[in-house]
Amino acid sequence: MVERKPKRTFKVSDSSSGFKGGRYKGTNPLDVAKKAARQIFKKSGGSSATFTLCETTSGSNHKEFKYSATRKKLSSPIEREVPDPHNSSKKITIMVTHEVSVQSAK
Repeated sequence: MVERKPKRTFKVSDSSSGFKGGRYKGTNPLDVAKKAARQIFKKSGGSSATFTLCETTSGSNHKEFKYSATRKKLSSPIEREVPDPHNSSKKITIMVTHEVSVQSAK
């Protein structure tokens, strides 16, 4: 049996777009930062942002992680098939990518 890492929880405590809040789960902070960046771009509509994630996992030290993220349009869209509960599969088109880099961790 494969042993899984426990999921940790985080929230956006500050961002350059003014977005705060949310509850994001993941095994490591970088995975969560990618999810948070997607939401920040969805709410603000910008193409770059800096934000701070605060760990909210019960029993954690509530460590803060700072990230910068950019949203870039792909030169050629990527098409993928994903499972759909109603059909055998569903085609999706990915037109943008989110690049996230670590600024600091406290």
